Amino acid sequence: MGWKLALVVLLSLGAACTTAPNTVTPTPAPTMAMLTPYSTPTESATVLTPTPLANAQPTALIQPSATPFLYEIQKDDTLSVIAYRHNIALNDLLAANPGIDPNFLSIGTKIIIPAGEGNFAIGSTATPFPVQVNQPRCYPTSDGGLWCLALLENLYAQAIENVTASIALLSTNGDLLAQQTALPPTNMAAAESIFPVAAFFPAPVPPYSSSRIQLLSALQIIDTSRYLVSNILIVETFISSTSAILSGTVNFPQDQSPAQHLVIAAIAYDQYGNPIGIRKTEITTEEATNSLFPFEIQVFSLGPSIAKVDIFSEARP
Repeated sequence: MGWKLALVVLLSLGAACTTAPNTVTPTPAPTMAMLTPYSTPTESATVLTPTPLANAQPTALIQPSATPFLYEIQKDDTLSVIAYRHNIALNDLLAANPGIDPNFLSIGTKIIIPAGEGNFAIGSTATPFPVQVNQPRCYPTSDGGLWCLALLENLYAQAIENVTASIALLSTNGDLLAQQTALPPTNMAAAESIFPVAAFFPAPVPPYSSSRIQLLSALQIIDTSRYLVSNILIVETFISSTSAILSGTVNFPQDQSPAQHLVIAAIAYDQYGNPIGIRKTEITTEEATNSLFPFEIQVFSLGPSIAKVDIFSEARP
């Protein structure tokens, strides 16, 4: 049994706005070229008068149909970038690849690019599953970057997956200055749950006046077999104003398939319930796991003092 432990700090994107301290590159919209049919004149010594045909019907122009194809994930790819590059809606890309996790794109993985139906900007996707979004709050980093976090709420009795949002930085005039995709720490959001998304704006961040969030995608989970049951038991918790350490075990029922991919996420909140820090641990294994997996995870605050910490897990076969 070989566990490889990878700590991934995720503090990564409708229309809520908020003021912020200080803050990157709008994305050009794709265009489609239209082909105009043409005819070549042929020289003729005699002008012929065409004879109309009885019951003649116009012939419909047969348009070539778009064909889905496979795309191999490259370094620095995100689903939003892939959707934009191939001129398709992000929701269509997620629907064509129900097993993919936007948080865990592996280089070399092949995904299906569905047939496009027209021009799409990153924000103009099909209507996602209803999710309530709250205004983002942004926190500058010591290296000149900016983390923006927001709470989303699944108000319905169905679990959802592949949730993405767009967080934009705006000028005082409402002009777009920078935009990033915001992701939750896990791919699945439970029914009637509240969860954060996070987006990072690298330095230099342009001076901005407010931030805005827009939901891009959220799909109802149809195939629940892609997720396993996992329960967290907290053994010890230490919380200071700037960080929190939690340790415990993740428990798996023995009558289900062994977990090959496990995510443990810790979310720090201030006294007002705003998310101020996210940390997640991803574990993969090539062998069957034990029914009990011990863990320790530390999460840091991006600004305000930590008042409480939530922790949850997600397991896949």
